[in-house]
Amino acid sequence: MGRRPRWLRDPLHRCDWRSVASTSAGRRLARSCGPPRGSRSRPPGTGKTHLLSWLIAGFGAVRTANGRPARTLVTAFTKNAVGNVLDAVAKRQEVHDTAAPAPIYFGAPPSGGLAPGVQVLGRGDEAELAQEIASGRAVIGATIWSLYRLISSGVLPTVDGPTAPLFDLVCIDEASQMVLGQGLMALAGMAPGCRIVVSGDDQQLPPVRSMRSTRIDDREMGGSLYAFLKSAQAAEFPLEETFRLNEPLAQFPERKFYPGRYVSAAPTTRLTLRGDWRDGLDLVSRIALDPALPVVILVHDGLAAATSNPFEAALAAKFVSELADRVLAANGPPTTAEFWTEVAAVVSPHRAQNAAIRAMIPASLRPDAFVETVDRIQGKERDAVILSYCVSDPEFALAEAEFIFSPERLNVASTRARTKLVLIISRRLLEAVPGEQETMDKAELLREFVYSCDLLAETVLDGPAGRQVRTQIRGRGFEGDSLELDLTPDAAIEEQAPEMTPALEGLLAAIRRVAVGNSYGTAALSQVKRAMALAAEPFTDARLLHILGWISLTERDGRFGRFWQAKPFEAPRRVYPAEVDAVRARIGAVIREARSGRHCFYDQARDRFAWMSERGDDILLPIVQILQAEGLLTLGLPAAQ
Repeated sequence: MGRRPRWLRDPLHRCDWRSVASTSAGRRLARSCGPPRGSRSRPPGTGKTHLLSWLIAGFGAVRTANGRPARTLVTAFTKNAVGNVLDAVAKRQEVHDTAAPAPIYFGAPPSGGLAPGVQVLGRGDEAELAQEIASGRAVIGATIWSLYRLISSGVLPTVDGPTAPLFDLVCIDEASQMVLGQGLMALAGMAPGCRIVVSGDDQQLPPVRSMRSTRIDDREMGGSLYAFLKSAQAAEFPLEETFRLNEPLAQFPERKFYPGRYVSAAPTTRLTLRGDWRDGLDLVSRIALDPALPVVILVHDGLAAATSNPFEAALAAKFVSELADRVLAANGPPTTAEFWTEVAAVVSPHRAQNAAIRAMIPASLRPDAFVETVDRIQGKERDAVILSYCVSDPEFALAEAEFIFSPERLNVASTRARTKLVLIISRRLLEAVPGEQETMDKAELLREFVYSCDLLAETVLDGPAGRQVRTQIRGRGFEGDSLELDLTPDAAIEEQAPEMTPALEGLLAAIRRVAVGNSYGTAALSQVKRAMALAAEPFTDARLLHILGWISLTERDGRFGRFWQAKPFEAPRRVYPAEVDAVRARIGAVIREARSGRHCFYDQARDRFAWMSERGDDILLPIVQILQAEGLLTLGLPAAQ
């Protein structure tokens, strides 16, 4: 036999091969395995795929060199996880073992795609796949269902019910998301003497389906495959470095989830922005995007919300837009596709919130936007993650306390970012007090994550309908760094609001009385004129009520011409002055909030400004046209985007 490749003789790798080789089949348990360097405890970002690919490539090379079969199955809870391992194996073999056959993915390819070095065989190719396995050396990636389809296809020479002796090594990824039954299905292709490598992390999200703990002879039968093997005291090789998170991002997971064994291998890595990134940003965005603050948390006093929170959605969309304009990839500004696959992700526990955020993201950034639930981002990573916790209704929070306060959900969500995590969360959620002690402890963990970060500033932000929302900004920087934050308050916009007089109060009361009898909750000024026995429609005073935020005053087309219509509010909203500087500062947020689909209709955005003159003329349109000339927006017919 010839001399072994250097990568198989390397003593740093040799200990990894020995750990696996010296453990009997079914007893190897790696918690988020990492690269073969002697370090062994790497939960999120610890290079699990990297190590699995080395183990598979090394297994094939050594077994082949000794004249033994090397047939490997790679399976996992998701297709993308299988594809990620196969891509890495192809990369290792391309450099270190060019004679090795290409890895094969069997089944419908994963949505994330596959590397060019991975072959794809689909339904109907079972006979060809069986030949590849019979050759004695193959790396096959498949879900458990594709494996079942292969065994039941009738093309294999030896089948024993639902099992067949196909593989000498079975690698099961994402074992903490697989229920025990699924894990057992993954073992249906074991050949005599087969070895098993299982990787997972019981500190992250468990299987999606609900589970009930069931123990038989101290074995956990009602949970995940990982939980079962751990209860059976299978040999475990935890890894201790994270190659994903920088040091400030790794602090909390190390302290609460992986005490004493979660060290950043890239402690000083920072988000890369262009040199003038601060230009044009308000206070909250300057802090949120600052590369010197890997963790930024906004604690707000916004209105109660359940599965959709307009205030948080608008903030998340705002940060996405500003980040996309300023971030730099390896070769300069990223394309939209690169932005969403490498740079950024937006995460929220609820799909309704994700839909709201997606609708507010600028149309140019919406294609391929990664705006997903925590469950969908598990196993993935980005440079920056914007996390909206969404729920701000204490009663709703208590009703779903096990879900929203889940430590595993917090762990997954807070460990996806390489360099920047921006968390948006309601003070009402943090103040919710669950009735059960166990759930209360989980809620306390979330509070500790938030309030362990330093208080940097307090400000007031515009919420839905212009209502002001008090917001606290917290953050965590790099140890030893002296922060040079620009905490200059945002320039106040001068607003000269009229005084609420008894006459205006009387008009508002009359508008409300008329609106009660209308199914749309509106009142035409002609109806208000009759109700108050006035000589003329009260347009002048109604305009003042619009400016004060008590009504929305719009001009409509009717059967007998145009008419003015008022819609009253229970509480006043904020209406911005129709002045160039004020419109320039507020129009972006107004458009995001009023957007419907790809566009924002002009009259909907106009409604948030004091847009009409004393004669009823539109004084906002000329200002919008000025901003269009500046390139700030596009005014079309009939919509402004």
